[in-house]
Amino acid sequence: MPCRLVDLGGTWLESRILSRTSTPPTQILTEAWHFIERTPTGVVLAEEEETHSLRWTGRWEMRHLLELGGFTVTAEYSDFHGSAPGHGRQQVWIVHRVP
Repeated sequence: MPCRLVDLGGTWLESRILSRTSTPPTQILTEAWHFIERTPTGVVLAEEEETHSLRWTGRWEMRHLLELGGFTVTAEYSDFHGSAPGHGRQQVWIVHRVP
């Protein structure tokens, strides 16, 4: 998978995703990452591997959870420009608490 470089202001952070596993029944995405911090000349200062897991939530599930929590959905968008919601897109919710 591609490598990403970030300038930390004197050193560089190189990050690479080593593996990615998606488990649809549990809605969990797990990624193993490798990080290397280097000097401008390439000397390795630190190196680390981490595993991160993320659970994704579909639109209808999110609506249900918000309503269970006592919220009323006022609007739903797929971005901060007010675009219509769609499958697999970002979720931006406008809600208010039911008195």
